[in-house]
Amino acid sequence: GHSMGTFIALEAAARHPERVASLTLLATAEGMPVHPELLSSAADDLPKAAALMASWGHGPAAQTGPNPTPGLSMVGGARALVEASPAGALADDFAACAAYQRAPEAAAEVTCPVRVVIGRTDKMTPLRSATALAQHLPDEHRSLIVLPEVGHMLMTEDPATVRRILRDAVTATPD
Repeated sequence: GHSMGTFIALEAAARHPERVASLTLLATAEGMPVHPELLSSAADDLPKAAALMASWGHGPAAQTGPNPTPGLSMVGGARALVEASPAGALADDFAACAAYQRAPEAAAEVTCPVRVVIGRTDKMTPLRSATALAQHLPDEHRSLIVLPEVGHMLMTEDPATVRRILRDAVTATPD
């Protein structure tokens, strides 16, 4: 799961441990409050919300640096993707994300191996909050991976590393 999707993944693993072999949580946190300006923009002005998300979601290197896919803009691509969302969907997603409070409890209930992957420059789910969530995971099942110079959009900012982490997670031999 990525961002809000990590909460969904945690709940699934906590509620149905027999169906989840491992988790990889990208850009997660103990809680995900949503900035009031982003919440109101998502409800009233989707282009502004898209601009805020794209800016806050990418680390400094992605703001002006090269894209791993030559010729494309990470920030521009993120804006276009968000602007294409159905009316109200982003506001509903943010409200659900901000309201979810069970991440620490769900994490404590997880019985499978969990990789927590966070970008060192993530403004939306900062390293301290991801680390706080990881502390609720059973010691024997947790690993924390910090990607340098990467923000919240790990998959586009460092796709090769994220692919490797996901590949390693699904090919790991169970203990």
